[in-house]
Amino acid sequence: MITFLDPAQEVAEKVRRIMIKKQSKSNTLKIFTSADPKRFENTLLQIGIKKNVRLLV
Repeated sequence: MITFLDPAQEVAEKVRRIMIKKQSKSNTLKIFTSADPKRFENTLLQIGIKKNVRLLV
């Protein structure tokens, strides 16, 4: 038997906890990934987004 897991809810909760701890007073764009941050940064660069990507741990 194979069971597929959808981690979306767990990842969303983790992002919510991080954002509550580190609330900003001004509008900002923060990008997180559960995979390779550098690889995702390179992908974003291809569409013109030049931002640092943080690993969601």
